[in-house]
Amino acid sequence: IRLQDNVDPYISIYTTPTPHLSGNGSLLCCTGFIPSSIILFLFKSIFDQFNNLNIPWVALSVWGFKDSPISWNKQEHGHFMSGENNYSFLILPDSMYILYQALGAYDSYS
Repeated sequence: IRLQDNVDPYISIYTTPTPHLSGNGSLLCCTGFIPSSIILFLFKSIFDQFNNLNIPWVALSVWGFKDSPISWNKQEHGHFMSGENNYSFLILPDSMYILYQALGAYDSYS
């Protein structure tokens, strides 16, 4: 996606909110079985270094396997009808963050 790209209204009705700023971004993707200790290490590293990065925000998103036997604080993961197993941290200035979770209705953690 480029700043000057036009969105075809047949495909999407998305428009850029105003006012807005353009900037650069980075994306790092890892796949496979990643232990929660690694995710915690990444979160703490980003959180601790955030104020030194001179950026407005950082997002750390994790998508779990829908049929994973465990999720959310080592609780049983129920995937009877769906199996959502996702969460994102939006890390903000002043040591703040917002956590978004998508939980399946049959998770023990729900």
